[in-house]
Amino acid sequence: GTDGTTAFKTAASKVAITQNSNFGTTDFGNLAAQITVPNTMTLKGNFTGDASNPGNTAGVITFDANGTLASASADANVAVTNNITAIEASGAGVVQLSGTHAAELRLGNAGSVFKLADGTVINGKVNQTALVAGALAAGTITLDGSATITGDIGNAGGAAALQGITLANDATKTLTLGGANIIGANGGMIDFQANGGTIKFTSTQNNIIVDFDLAITTDQTGVVDASSLTNAQTLTINGKIGTIGA
Repeated sequence: GTDGTTAFKTAASKVAITQNSNFGTTDFGNLAAQITVPNTMTLKGNFTGDASNPGNTAGVITFDANGTLASASADANVAVTNNITAIEASGAGVVQLSGTHAAELRLGNAGSVFKLADGTVINGKVNQTALVAGALAAGTITLDGSATITGDIGNAGGAAALQGITLANDATKTLTLGGANIIGANGGMIDFQANGGTIKFTSTQNNIIVDFDLAITTDQTGVVDASSLTNAQTLTINGKIGTIGA
């Protein structure tokens, strides 16, 4: 509960909640533990992979379908997840995230959606490693506002590639991407919507590849900002730009 603590003590522990739950400050203890969240439930807490050694990464939170993961702390500077292994959307449904996370996002169904609230930060990759109980699938990420994802998206294409990324319908909002490989499925689309804002690429270490169509359907909307790139880097967009036909 609020101001409470939870600590995992047994390797490969599996916890399935049955109602909306608040785990408080939670330490996975560098164990391969898993929390499963059923359809429509909310899980609150501040989850750390290993409180005694921040260099370790452990713990998985898996949503069966629709659900919400939120901070238990009133302090917006406290991360919701800190060096946990992954947050998984295993079935069809919308998983709502907010706040700061250090975790991989994994989508396990073509109908899986991660919905990021304004200001969400994902310090991690998307769809790089198989789910605990299944394979990756071409799900979707949608944004309510600005958001940051620091790692690669889509693992060499195939089933791990994303079907779509939908930006907030707000010209003032920015999706900041720190990865060098932004990989979409066949026909995958980054949708700027009618009043789409900016996609900003910030990697300065590698050439950047974007395997997505960029759907920009209204005049003077949709900005691709590659100003962070150095003279030694290239940005390659392997897709169409503009109104994308069916």
